[in-house]
Amino acid sequence: MWMAAKHIRLVFGIVSAGMFLQPASRAFAEDGDALVQHLVARLHQLGFTGKIGGSLEERLGRSVDPARANLGRLLWFDTITGLNNDNSCAGCHSPTRGFGDTQSIAIG
Repeated sequence: MWMAAKHIRLVFGIVSAGMFLQPASRAFAEDGDALVQHLVARLHQLGFTGKIGGSLEERLGRSVDPARANLGRLLWFDTITGLNNDNSCAGCHSPTRGFGDTQSIAIG
């Protein structure tokens, strides 16, 4: 899964760099559709469908227990899991960054 997040960041980085090498208005006006099509094609090539949540129970082979899922969510953000009760898993592995480690060195 971390490879998937790495690929997404790479694709977005390439697309972003391409947009900013030329004036922004021109990039969006002339190449906006081409960039979107390129990104969609690359994500499709990597197997991203945008429907991963819909296939979770099928891939698990069982239904998701809402109480356990909520417990996992609460623990992910709770600082009690940190070494000195000062950091959570999400402190480094942010959902906004594809749950990848956003730090250059381990701090937890």
